[in-house]
Amino acid sequence: LLPLMLVYGEVTKQTLSYYIMIPVGIILSYAVVFGVSILFAIPFMRIKTLVKDKYIFTLVVSTVTIAVLFAVYMVAVQSLMEFMQTKAVSFFSDGIMGKIFVASDYFYPFAQITELMELKNLAVAIPVAVGVPAVILLVDFLMVKKYYLKIMLRNLEIEGSSFTKYTHDAVRPHFGSLLKKDFLEIFRSFNYSFQYLAMSLSAPVMTYFSTRLAVAIGAQTIGAMIAPALGIMVILLFVAILVSFAATTVSREGDTFYMTKLCPVPYNVQ
Repeated sequence: LLPLMLVYGEVTKQTLSYYIMIPVGIILSYAVVFGVSILFAIPFMRIKTLVKDKYIFTLVVSTVTIAVLFAVYMVAVQSLMEFMQTKAVSFFSDGIMGKIFVASDYFYPFAQITELMELKNLAVAIPVAVGVPAVILLVDFLMVKKYYLKIMLRNLEIEGSSFTKYTHDAVRPHFGSLLKKDFLEIFRSFNYSFQYLAMSLSAPVMTYFSTRLAVAIGAQTIGAMIAPALGIMVILLFVAILVSFAATTVSREGDTFYMTKLCPVPYNVQ
């Protein structure tokens, strides 16, 4: 926030009092964001506890959610760009920026935090800029005090969290045992399921909409022949995101050192 506030002050030619109030604006802004995130975090933790052992359900829901949100976002971006090209306007034109400034007046309580920093309309700015974060944080405190410990205990003691199926020990080659362990970890960890499978399954949708947007832009500036190159570039970007967990094959220092202990492979051949 600090660079944005400094740029805003320079562009709008603010006085010294504005720069003095920047720390206050940063604290109040982060208090609002932090408080709202906690309001969403407690219900999400409860939902996560209920679906803790429903791996397939979680995977399907997360995959569909990612694909739909990304598709809606890319369609909205492409529609906006096509609108600006049709109307021959720029995003930073006076008309667009004027509408943004008008809309920013309704961004409560951030508009009042800005007024407080500028020492304007203090009769409204002070109660809203200070009162809204205070109320949100108070609600957060009451929610955490009443529900957080209960949710955490249920998350640790939930019935059915352990596997009861009896399995026989089997002798496997080192490489086969390593593959099986990694494959099962994908389904036993929400983070791994999201990173490996949800992103992989939704990658075709992301690639399609990203390529469509890139081709629509590139075809008008460079030509239609750029389509294959743009498609490959988009695919490579998503592949780079998907294989981030494979970083332990390059370096197992720090937080990834535990992999050395878990791998069913002798230390000297890892």
